[in-house]
Amino acid sequence: MIRKNQSFFLMIILMCVAVCASAQEKSSSVPKVKKCSCGFSSITQGGLAAGESLPQGLVQSISGIRYKEWFAGIGGAVDFYHFRTIPVFIDLRRYLTEKITTPFIYVDGGVNLPWIMEHEKPSYSREDFKAGWYFDAGLGYRLALSGRHGILLNVGYSEKNLNSRRWMTTSYCPVEPCPDSESFNYTFKRYVFKLGWQF
Repeated sequence: MIRKNQSFFLMIILMCVAVCASAQEKSSSVPKVKKCSCGFSSITQGGLAAGESLPQGLVQSISGIRYKEWFAGIGGAVDFYHFRTIPVFIDLRRYLTEKITTPFIYVDGGVNLPWIMEHEKPSYSREDFKAGWYFDAGLGYRLALSGRHGILLNVGYSEKNLNSRRWMTTSYCPVEPCPDSESFNYTFKRYVFKLGWQF
């Protein structure tokens, strides 16, 4: 009787082991759902631009999509260097590691729209400004905060361009070419230093 009981218990144990092994094999065959390392991200930053003119401030706002170590977005800024302008640009950046705290490189390119203040216009003539191009590239470092939030420190080289036509008189000229007028092309080359927040 004891041997029969031992055989019975042994059969139950073997059946339990077989069921557990089968369940483990099935669970391992189910593909794991990977989390997407992508999402929406925004950057707000301010800084200084310094070149041949006195250092002037700038503020930027960029929104876009991050995917792994890449980020691409559309940005706008108010740039006070020499002339107040509004750069509108595409921002592309590459984080050099997958960590939240990481160095990165960036490049921006787009159009530079005039938003000239009255004191920046010549008092002795009339000058009409037109849009030019905008460029900014550099490197930086992202310091991690909680979650996906981070502080950005970056330095770069930037150029902004404007075109204009200046009349040596304040009278209006509806049809070009106008007498006593000159065309100007402004290209401002400077270094930029920015501090920002990414979330």
